[in-house]
Amino acid sequence: MHDTDTLMPMTARRAPRRGRPRKEEELRLQDEFLDHCMQQFLSGGYHGTTMDQLARSFGASKSTLYLRYGSKVGLLRAAMERAEPLLRTPLEAVDADPRRSPRDVLREFGWVLLQYSADPGIRALWSAVIEAKNEVDDLVLEVTEGTARTLQPLARYFEQMSAAGVLRLTNPLYAASTFTEMVTGGLSRYMRGPFSEAEGATALEQALDLFLRGVEPRDGPA
Repeated sequence: MHDTDTLMPMTARRAPRRGRPRKEEELRLQDEFLDHCMQQFLSGGYHGTTMDQLARSFGASKSTLYLRYGSKVGLLRAAMERAEPLLRTPLEAVDADPRRSPRDVLREFGWVLLQYSADPGIRALWSAVIEAKNEVDDLVLEVTEGTARTLQPLARYFEQMSAAGVLRLTNPLYAASTFTEMVTGGLSRYMRGPFSEAEGATALEQALDLFLRGVEPRDGPA
């Protein structure tokens, strides 16, 4: 294989169809390749999967992978960046009307978080991140920064509720991260099976009880 500017498998390379931009095709192929990598990491482990294996199993050029991503950690960074809107976008769609009760709004946020954490591709990504974290010191920082960006819709809601005196919060972003971990079980949960729907519903209600008990004004509603 000698092609170094495309991820397209050799067997799939044909003259581009008229009316279909090359950039669109490249983005589609990159998504397919990153999905493929996560599947390989899930079945063989992050440390047990090499760049050679990834290139060979996808049918792409190994030199292309190194030019595009640099390393397996680079692949994880690309996958993490791609995953951000998969959570942020549905969080932004939650009806965070301040006239609604915090429990109802947070329940909707919580279901978004549970659905995200149950997605097989997302679980494969974060399992690989957990396995790789000791290889690169700044990977933990990148995860922290990415989480902060992703949870902005939830953090903004907490900031709004704090300003209105409905919730007692000193750090809305920390509160968003804490609520997320309480609902999903945190990163360690990605090393185990996902919650069933019934388990998720129970975990969410327990998280709501504990979280709201700590942030509602003392004379507020139970």
